Amino acid sequence: MRTLDDIKQVCIEADPNDFEEFLKATKCYSLSSVQKPFWQDWLLSDPSKFLMLEVLHHFHHLFWDHDLQWCNNVLGSAKIDYCFSLIQTPVRYHSFGEGVSKLKQVTGHDHCAVQRYIIGVIAGAVPPKFLVAISTLLTFHYLAQMPHFNHVALARVKATLQTFHNNKTAIISSSRRQGSNGPLQHWEIPKLELLQHIVPSIHNSGAVMQWTANVMEHAHITEIKQPAHAGNNQDYYTQIAWQLDYSEKCLQFDLTTHLASTEQGEGESGAVDEDQEDEHEPDFKALHTTHHHVSSHTPINYFESAEALASGTVPNTVLPHRIFASFTTAFHLALKLSLCVTIDEAVETFGLSDL
Repeated sequence: MRTLDDIKQVCIEADPNDFEEFLKATKCYSLSSVQKPFWQDWLLSDPSKFLMLEVLHHFHHLFWDHDLQWCNNVLGSAKIDYCFSLIQTPVRYHSFGEGVSKLKQVTGHDHCAVQRYIIGVIAGAVPPKFLVAISTLLTFHYLAQMPHFNHVALARVKATLQTFHNNKTAIISSSRRQGSNGPLQHWEIPKLELLQHIVPSIHNSGAVMQWTANVMEHAHITEIKQPAHAGNNQDYYTQIAWQLDYSEKCLQFDLTTHLASTEQGEGESGAVDEDQEDEHEPDFKALHTTHHHVSSHTPINYFESAEALASGTVPNTVLPHRIFASFTTAFHLALKLSLCVTIDEAVETFGLSDL
């Protein structure tokens, strides 16, 4: 295996007992200072194969740490923020009324939202090859998240990444790769280099989306943050364990009583006495343990809302209606305007002489 062969070569070049010299030698082979990895006796094991890439850190974080910064360096953070504030936000999409450069505690949801808008923000304001490089890299990220692949799809994924490499010189030529000491003239970005392993990884282990860390990241909310909020900010670990234990016992009690009442109901052939105590129904909504993989957003049927408003069944509605629909499309207008100017100000700001 390549990794074990490199470790053996490093042990020949430097004494493993001399940590400083051994560490210098391992860096030349892009290795850590581990001399005897725990997996060395495993058959057919190689980190390049069993360590999978995942979407959250290798796609979304790559975009936020690098792609967005390149765009900021071209247009400036003020221009980027201004363009984001002008975007008409589609229904159920994230809005950035104050821009993106000053965001705090950015989540993966924010990363995905910015990716949806960035091409429209920079189009027409950046060099053509720069736009192609950003666009193809995003396209590669989306294609690599497909749930199923065939030879045609894999060839398209590989070709898209190659298109990015063919146009990435536009980013360096405009000095938009910036480091702490000025412009960078290389592409030594580990996350970007790992993209070369996407297609081989799919061949070996299947679709990349099955290794996503989103579920585990969300578990930090349901298993840590929510139980912590139920306490009194003292002895976090103990109170979190108590809260999780309490939730599990409540869930088991609800399930047991529900099953018992169901069996009792099946055994009775007659009608149920009206005075009989209501059967115990489990309160699933109160138990966060049942919502690990359930979406927290409830979709809204704007077609039904528009029909109800148009028919007058909803009393005391504000006119004009902000929800209306045609046969194929429903519209929901935002109540809070992202930009409020007079006609004269709009004419002067945007050069609309015929307004």
